[in-house]
Amino acid sequence: MILLAILAALAAGMSPLVWTSPLAPMMVGGIFAAAAIGVAWLRKPNGALYAAIFLLLLPRGGFIPRDLQDELVELVMGFALLSWFLNAVFRRRPIVLGSTNLLMISFVIWSIVTLTWASNFELARAVFLSLIIDLALLLLIVNEIDSLPTLNGLMSTLAISGWILVLAGLNAVITQTYEISGRLVVMGMNVNEYGISLIVTMPGVLWPSLWPPKQQGFLRKISGYLFILLTLILIAFSGSRGSLISFFAILSAFWLWKPTRPWGKLTLLLSAMAIVTTPFVFSKVLDRFATGDGGALGGRMVIWEAAWMLIRDHPWIGVGIGNAPEAVLPYLKQLIDTGSHYTHRSLHNAFLAVWAETGIFGLMLYLSVLTSAVWSFVRQVRQHGANDMSPLTCYLALTFCIFVGYTLSWIKSGGFEYHHTCFLMLGLLLVPTRLSHME
Repeated sequence: MILLAILAALAAGMSPLVWTSPLAPMMVGGIFAAAAIGVAWLRKPNGALYAAIFLLLLPRGGFIPRDLQDELVELVMGFALLSWFLNAVFRRRPIVLGSTNLLMISFVIWSIVTLTWASNFELARAVFLSLIIDLALLLLIVNEIDSLPTLNGLMSTLAISGWILVLAGLNAVITQTYEISGRLVVMGMNVNEYGISLIVTMPGVLWPSLWPPKQQGFLRKISGYLFILLTLILIAFSGSRGSLISFFAILSAFWLWKPTRPWGKLTLLLSAMAIVTTPFVFSKVLDRFATGDGGALGGRMVIWEAAWMLIRDHPWIGVGIGNAPEAVLPYLKQLIDTGSHYTHRSLHNAFLAVWAETGIFGLMLYLSVLTSAVWSFVRQVRQHGANDMSPLTCYLALTFCIFVGYTLSWIKSGGFEYHHTCFLMLGLLLVPTRLSHME
């Protein structure tokens, strides 16, 4: 690495002699920096996994141009797979698949088959690439998060991502970046996606306050409480009812486990105080609850009825992966006036979307992936209990609470059936099977 640094300095200094561009030293330096990072990731493949997760959780197009960010995610995830595979081969490390990954591979294969009858290949291709990233994410988490140090690295990645999302949200509040309806918009993110992303990163922020016990300093606990409080405020500004319900479900679930019970007690108290003392913060989301904005389920009943009509016409093989949002429009127009500006419409239900796109066989595979991951987690909970303070129990407690909250938002949010947060959450459910030796 020292030799590489020396060569980089020499190359950057001499680059203007062969390349007249003023950016030549920076370009050469960037190439050598990328090479150094690549060497480091080949030695420790989990570093590439952390980088890929960080890029996935970064607001799309917020800090990096959208297309460039997508290409970086694909590049880094591809390198993460390569470095993991080379390490497994040359260091003779076991390749762990498990039932969840095998079922996910089967679902991806069936999705490839559905490409042959998808009417809009561009939509299908985009969703299929997302599925490949999801599969890689699941596979790498199961194989690389197998010790306390690698788990700490994953949690640190989530924590950094979470604080970036919080800071971006605070900046949006200060600069008053709102929709016409008055809902906060953070770097162009969908309001539901923003709330869900905050929830998914919460374990990373709270983990240092739970483990190791001897290092549970005052600042770590304060940072956890601050993150939870800011998450509540930012979700309230966004006006996302689903995210707010998920947030309070998480706080309630904290009471079920000994490691997280203190969080449940104090954060519920702080949340109640925040609602009472700063009602203007919660006015938008409370108004949406009170007025039934879009109906009790946010206008989803009509969309779901249209989705059922689509499924009745294509029950066995679907309309092709990624094509349901476009294919549902003619059915939706039979029920309501959608206007001419819509080119696609999310079905706002993961199960209906998967059934409409991949048919009954695809739905069965998709449900099997979810069930397998949840059952794996439940087995670990039953085996290790909920009342001691071991690292595995602390992890089980935190992940269980976040999963409960995430599921409540995921079940009715649009476009989350293949979203990276869904498969990151499934990966977190599978981690305990690789950490049981820590008990």
